[in-house]
Amino acid sequence: MAHTGAGYSFWCHDFIAWSIKTFILRAGGMKLYRQSLPFVIGLILGDIATQTFWSLLATLCGWPVYQFIS
Repeated sequence: MAHTGAGYSFWCHDFIAWSIKTFILRAGGMKLYRQSLPFVIGLILGDIATQTFWSLLATLCGWPVYQFIS
């Protein structure tokens, strides 16, 4: 994904995620890192669920749907 349009679009997000992970590992080590994983996975799944819900609702109602990556 690094040499695609999506890879070039998300470099800032990747840098922020890397920075947060580095901070967590330096501040609390592997113990804090493992404790933070359920929160991060919850954020990811919540984002996917929200996007899925709104896409389904828009499709069922006949509204135009925003395509994040086409």
